[in-house]
Amino acid sequence: MMKRYIAAVGIMAGVAVLGSPLALAAPIWDAKAGGTGAGQGYLNEPAQVTLDSQGRLYIADRMNDRIDIYDGAGTYAATLGRSGSGQGDLFRPEGIAVGADDRVFVADSGNHRIQVFAANGDVLHAWGQLGVKPGQFNSPGGVTADVYGTIYVADTGNNRIQVFDENGTFVHAWGSRGSKKGQFEQPAALWAAPDGKVWVADTGNHRIQVFDSSGNFLLQFGNKGMGPGKLFNPQAIAGDGNGIIYVADVNHRLQAYTSTGIFLKSWGRFGAGEDGLNLPTGLVVTPGGMAYVADSGNHRIVDFRVNSAPT
Repeated sequence: MMKRYIAAVGIMAGVAVLGSPLALAAPIWDAKAGGTGAGQGYLNEPAQVTLDSQGRLYIADRMNDRIDIYDGAGTYAATLGRSGSGQGDLFRPEGIAVGADDRVFVADSGNHRIQVFAANGDVLHAWGQLGVKPGQFNSPGGVTADVYGTIYVADTGNNRIQVFDENGTFVHAWGSRGSKKGQFEQPAALWAAPDGKVWVADTGNHRIQVFDSSGNFLLQFGNKGMGPGKLFNPQAIAGDGNGIIYVADVNHRLQAYTSTGIFLKSWGRFGAGEDGLNLPTGLVVTPGGMAYVADSGNHRIVDFRVNSAPT
């Protein structure tokens, strides 16, 4: 079932990014898909989201133990997975990423593994099990793919980032539990930028940490709070390819920052109506400036324009 409404929200703000003018705004707020339930077209606490090369939206439908796929208009298209622990089954999937060939990588959190599906929905393979050794997981919460096909996993319960090739071969890992630079407290999500940087939502430390692809610490921003630029348990992070980073947190909002962590703007407030969010946990932003947000507590996906791409 698709619910739709449109409302004017926000005020445009001009900001220079990479030498080009970029307008940050939220002129249209659209409940794209969802509604509480388990049937086709319904969602139950959706987690992370991503897009494939055809513009189809993939949703980790967490409490329904499946991946839901919608076309660009918000129409239900297909489902991957079912509840269970066998091949192709899912249990509380949290993270999702699409590789360069549209292979779908799912952080099958409750089964402590990564599962891989073909673009046509066929089950390809899986790797991982509960544990602390390289290649093992404890409730992995986020997964992302870079432009070279490298797969990065937020191994949430083990407080580390693990790196694999696209076939699931372990490459390296970094991180441990703590609050120092390069340490984590329940990291929930991450985003691999086109320039090779890896942006991590260090959830329990209420901050964002940035690393190079080898795991070397580069910078951090954010601290616990409710004011502009502050974070409380950040749940999702994504960039738009134009130098702006977007973070969704438990303050029921989406915030924008420069690539150096300077706060720019926020959208959303607690609620279920126009411009309302309730525990946003997933986020993807297109280079054209459309944000798709998993509004988990409202069991829906909302989308709205957050910028106008530089000309």
